[in-house]
Amino acid sequence: MPFKPPAIVKQIPIFRFLLAMALGIIVQYNAILNASYFWIIFCCSIAFVAVFSLLPTSKQFVYRGFKGIGIILCFVGLGGLLSFYKNDINNPNSFVNNYNKEPVFVELLEDISKKPKSYKANAKIIAVFKNNEWKSSHGKIIIYTKIDSAFANLKMGDALVLSKPLTTIVNSGNPGGYNYARFCSFQSIYHQIYITNKEVQFVKKQGVTGFKKLIYNIQHWVLSVLKQYIKDANALGIAEALLIGYREDLDKDLVKAYSNTGVVHIIAISGMHLGMIYWLLLLLLKPISKTAKLTFFKALIIILVLWLFSAVAGMGASIVRSAIMFSFIALGESFNKKYNIYNSLALSAFIIVLFEPFALWDVGFQLSYAAVLSIALFSTSIKKWFYFKNKLLQLFFGLNAVTLSAQVLTLPIVLYHFHQFPTYFLITNLIAVPISSIILFSEIALLLFAFFTPIATFLGNCINSTINWLNNFIIASDTLPFAAIENVYVSINQAVLLMFTVLLFGYGLLHKNKKLLYIGLGCFSFVMCLRMVDVLQKQQQQKIIIYNVPSFTAVDIINGKNFTYVGDSILQKPGFLQNFHIKPSRILHRLQKQVLLDDVLITNNIIQYKNKKILVINKNWQTTETPINVDVVLVTQNPKLYLNQLKNITTKVFVFDGSNPMWKIELWQKDCINLHLPHHITALQGAYEINCM
Repeated sequence: MPFKPPAIVKQIPIFRFLLAMALGIIVQYNAILNASYFWIIFCCSIAFVAVFSLLPTSKQFVYRGFKGIGIILCFVGLGGLLSFYKNDINNPNSFVNNYNKEPVFVELLEDISKKPKSYKANAKIIAVFKNNEWKSSHGKIIIYTKIDSAFANLKMGDALVLSKPLTTIVNSGNPGGYNYARFCSFQSIYHQIYITNKEVQFVKKQGVTGFKKLIYNIQHWVLSVLKQYIKDANALGIAEALLIGYREDLDKDLVKAYSNTGVVHIIAISGMHLGMIYWLLLLLLKPISKTAKLTFFKALIIILVLWLFSAVAGMGASIVRSAIMFSFIALGESFNKKYNIYNSLALSAFIIVLFEPFALWDVGFQLSYAAVLSIALFSTSIKKWFYFKNKLLQLFFGLNAVTLSAQVLTLPIVLYHFHQFPTYFLITNLIAVPISSIILFSEIALLLFAFFTPIATFLGNCINSTINWLNNFIIASDTLPFAAIENVYVSINQAVLLMFTVLLFGYGLLHKNKKLLYIGLGCFSFVMCLRMVDVLQKQQQQKIIIYNVPSFTAVDIINGKNFTYVGDSILQKPGFLQNFHIKPSRILHRLQKQVLLDDVLITNNIIQYKNKKILVINKNWQTTETPINVDVVLVTQNPKLYLNQLKNITTKVFVFDGSNPMWKIELWQKDCINLHLPHHITALQGAYEINCM
């Protein structure tokens, strides 16, 4: 018998269109194909479907598969067109393709926020000064400023003239590192700037109007109430993130603890938060439900409140998905229509991708839909594993069943993006989710009673104490042995196959479908083969990596799964610097143990490994006339150096790492060009790798 897809696939036709559109988006973006190819696919497929519809009904029925293919190709073409035209790089008139270091006129899209070493805000470009006149333009940039009182009170809508040239956003370029430049480009941000008070002209405040002003005022009022009544800094950060998704005051180490224990979703506005608000609205509007004529009015109120909350919370992918789904539920109930979660899920994703095609790369989007789909597919079956007469025990197991089912399809995504998996997620979620629900409702009550100081103070103290207790619980859980399985490397190919594996195997097992089990088992076997090949390759690797770490020196000498580190000691300590710049590379290369390799010899500023030699020129370097022949000259730690002094050194390339100031690197770069010396700048070109095989 030919293989038949599960019945659930037939129940959600929009899902096939979503997959086809996603395929077009991904193919166009990665292959960088011109829009003409997708216009041909789109127009030809529409013409084919139109002509096909003119055939006799009997013919259409016999060859109906061809019509389906035509419709699918139509959505593939649509996806490719969305991807092409949404990307500013493909628009010859866009700011990114026409900027040439001219002054720009910008308007802040948000209030200035304080970072450890600077102020930061996103801004939109209003005009560019070209040919002695201001010309209208559009785009976005990131502004960093010196911590100065002149910038401290900048607000959303304020206008600035920036005379200093913008710099292009680039990645760190370290192996396995986060693709920050791509993340920014998906938001139409390609440039950034660091300015001082002397490099900016403050223009009269523009302010915000209309709906934006309403949302802005609500956000500020909510934050001001929370700051007034919640005094502890860590508790305030969690409260702000939990209620409206404001993350500027969150402590990085605390967020990491939440992530390691599998409960970071409670501080990322998601369907859980909107679900609780939806439940609260149903409870408050219950009297209206008794009158049939007011049922639609109740649905309208629910929808307006949900979307207003979504706007205040920043309109992230997960909350937009939830808002669309709950809007469908509210409308369906008002018209007594049966609700299909799969159709609503697929339709909400289709709408989001239609307007924001690059949402496909958003981690929140991926995790949100994977979690809800996983719960819908598996939670009911998991709840049937055990039956308890005691209602409290049944509720306890039901919560665990939902948490466990959510992990099924999110597991491959978590492993791919975060390279770890929390082992105590069942326990931490069982405690954290109910507590966070209490905190959320308490915060809503705090807003309602904000003008009654005694009640608001009492609620604020309760929220403060509860969040501190929750934080302590999460931190304690994070310190337990084996709290997380870490340093797991999964490639994109392995992640996709693993997703199919758990989906097919899990669904086949729960619904006793042998064919799905066999296919899932085949996918899993293929995943294991890919991993085995990768592991064998990594066991044979021998290389040197000179990292790009701003203000620091970092070099890894690799032999198989062991490595020797040479560089600043601060990067050997667990923390943001190591986790962001170096750890992804070590995970990518499957490095396990830091040792002093037998083949590594470090003497007189020369690092020798296998047949490769690196001369390290740092601030302690003493010029010598002795001839030196090396493979690489590493210039680091801002030495006083003129390249014409190095005539006695023979090398294949000069490498300037991130520990040197950029202004000096630019001078060295000019010297390299004039002297015809090969060179590599890690700040611009990323880490430099030397193969020692």
